[in-house]
Amino acid sequence: MAARLLEQSFDAGVSLIEEHCIKEYGSKENLAKATQSGDKTALMYMSYCLRDGIFGFKKNLYKARKFLQQLVDSGHALPGDYVNLAVLYEAIPGNPEAHDVLKAFNLYKQSAEMGDLIAQNNTAECYRCGIPGKLDENLAEAEKWYLLSAGESESDQTSPSNLLVTFQRQVYTSNKSTVPLQSRFRLWEMFSTTENQYGKPQPVDAIKHLQIAAEEGYTAAEREYGKLFLPGGFGMNTNPGIAKVWLLKAAEKGDEEAIQLLKSISLQEQDVQRTSPMISDSNVNKEKQHGKEVQLAKHSVSKLKSSEKVIDPEFDPLSELLQEKTFSNPFEPGSTMHIKFEQLRMSSEGPLGSEALKYKRQMFFHEDMFLQYPHSPTAKRYVKALKYFNNGLEILLNKDISEKVDGIHLLVKGYVTADHVCQGPIVAFKIKEFRDIAADGVRKDNKDYACRYFLVRNLRCTGDATDRQEILDREFLIKEIEDSNENNSLSRQILYELYYALGSFYTVTTQTDRALYCYQKAYDMEDVIDKGNDALRGIAYNKCELGDRESAIDFYKKYLETTPRCERRYPSAHFHLAAIYLSLKSKQLVFYHYEQGLKAEANLLPTHEPEVIPVKKMMTPIYDMLSANVCNNPDCQTPDDKNLKQCPCKLVRYCSTSCQKAHRPIHKKICTVKKSKH
Repeated sequence: MAARLLEQSFDAGVSLIEEHCIKEYGSKENLAKATQSGDKTALMYMSYCLRDGIFGFKKNLYKARKFLQQLVDSGHALPGDYVNLAVLYEAIPGNPEAHDVLKAFNLYKQSAEMGDLIAQNNTAECYRCGIPGKLDENLAEAEKWYLLSAGESESDQTSPSNLLVTFQRQVYTSNKSTVPLQSRFRLWEMFSTTENQYGKPQPVDAIKHLQIAAEEGYTAAEREYGKLFLPGGFGMNTNPGIAKVWLLKAAEKGDEEAIQLLKSISLQEQDVQRTSPMISDSNVNKEKQHGKEVQLAKHSVSKLKSSEKVIDPEFDPLSELLQEKTFSNPFEPGSTMHIKFEQLRMSSEGPLGSEALKYKRQMFFHEDMFLQYPHSPTAKRYVKALKYFNNGLEILLNKDISEKVDGIHLLVKGYVTADHVCQGPIVAFKIKEFRDIAADGVRKDNKDYACRYFLVRNLRCTGDATDRQEILDREFLIKEIEDSNENNSLSRQILYELYYALGSFYTVTTQTDRALYCYQKAYDMEDVIDKGNDALRGIAYNKCELGDRESAIDFYKKYLETTPRCERRYPSAHFHLAAIYLSLKSKQLVFYHYEQGLKAEANLLPTHEPEVIPVKKMMTPIYDMLSANVCNNPDCQTPDDKNLKQCPCKLVRYCSTSCQKAHRPIHKKICTVKKSKH
């Protein structure tokens, strides 16, 4: 049988038991006398003292079991006493003949029915593993008791057993006990395999329980959740950033497998050179020619990112060069690409606010979440994407439909409309099957670019794909679509997504020229998208990386002018502008764009949390420092007045009541104090 959990009267430690014995009985002799007289409390303490070898008693598990059995037989035992007696019947070291596992199981079940969480977990373990010749394996019962232990039941809140559960959960939470989390992890193990009452994996339930256990700090769950986002992990799309976040949590607690996985990932990231047939030698040579200038530009940008130094506005060694610079097509056969994998950080430190960084709990979206926001263009786009996506799933999962390629086409339409809302455990689990359908579509029609895109987008789920292969496949697909002169809407949307994805990749690997080229190509296709053109943000960011701050400002402003305010990346443009204006020593514009960024975050759809944006993290302490000595009204005539009064919310300061009133329309969006208090 699997190892059980041991309960010590609601997790009371050995020292606590001994402390009670001293307080109640004073000496071991007095405890022994009370036990002989049949005192029920004394029976309990005597059993635990003999079990643990404390309070002057030698450890004797047989005698401990005898006294605890007397307590249970008396009808005065607590549910935890049943658990501990069961453990003593199940495993007395060195004497297999003393085992009575069936009696142990019956004691576990009695305690479980009284609401004890540990007993519920152990009862589930017994049903999951079975007792040879005495108890048949029963996965349905195992699931039932694991769910109860995990807190998934809907039992009567006023029943004595449920009141016990409520009390236990409070104690376990305060003591950081892992009882409910172990049950959730067992549910993950059952639902992620065929070892459940349904005989096949249940991905929705499996991921749900694993997520909760990981987020509550259960080490094994943190490790396994991180592994989901590595190649081949339960069919999920690969995301090294998310994987590393969770593996690091487990590794910090000493999990050896997590430590080894992190070492393996680190070794892969040190592979700094890859070859590609699509980046021309001429462009590589140009980069070498401008290497010194680029280093100077990066030096200036590093100053911009520093919270201690401010860039000299006159320091811009590439200003003249950039005015004349044009970007030739890097997608030419027979060239070499050098990818700086050690700089590829698919994590929260991504320059454009990567998806991995925003992550807290992966959410599976549905249309009803967005239908309640009929005036939001972003919500409308999400609903449109989910309709495509769900209709595609319906076709792919319908056994009566033989031709399933149309389902792949609809999934792809969902992806190109709003990629991040089109996800879910069904696709994650069925992804290899769906890839086979897409591959059949390509075999029938090599110009089925929707199926081609589906294969490229989900390449990592095969478990053996490399970064190089993923980039190459995207580049080749771009070239084929462009050479085919395919002008239908879906092909152009796919082309946009391919260029945008490559732009993001080149950005995080600091291949700025290539990133600019890809983003510019994506921006040129803005007619095919019904959202704000994120490529503008990409162009702006990389212009700033090259030191061309004026162009960066223009592109960020254009993005803000053309993008709905409820778009989830809208705030990041304001925070980047605040950082640029800091380098230009324009305090009032720093204040304006930082506050507008906060306001934009407040206007996001409630279904999305604000992204974790590194530049915001950098600007927050700078904003606090500057605002401490400057009137926050951008139109103030004496912004450096030192006689400032703080708003009750403590976020801003003003030199006068008139400035406070003038700035109120902007500040009220982020003010944490009710209006009546101003």
